[in-house]
Amino acid sequence: AIYYMHFKRSGPEAVVSERLAQHGAPVVYMFGTLTDDGSYDDVDARISREMMAAIVEFAKTGVPRSSGGQEWPRFDPAQPRQMTIGDSINVGIYKVTPLLRTINAQRTDEITDADAWDTNATLAGVA
Repeated sequence: AIYYMHFKRSGPEAVVSERLAQHGAPVVYMFGTLTDDGSYDDVDARISREMMAAIVEFAKTGVPRSSGGQEWPRFDPAQPRQMTIGDSINVGIYKVTPLLRTINAQRTDEITDADAWDTNATLAGVA
């Protein structure tokens, strides 16, 4: 099974630099390595705990779940959904944009909806 997430939480360094969440931003949340210097807040700590719970559940059962037991949605091209992680963690719609279709068209002669899903994933399982 494939699971997708869209991480859009801006950590303290992104807020200071006025940048959005960047590639690699979820790592400190996923591994619980938020610094204890006061720059991360209670929301960051909660998001980190939930992400770690999902990783542990995925490792144990093959299905990422929140600490409360909510399963992350499996990817289904007919009804594409993802976990969206910002100030909270919610199920959201996975959007295939024209840009994503164009990028995928460069790597294959024939583009289909199923192909469009391949390269936008950061979470196949929880990777």
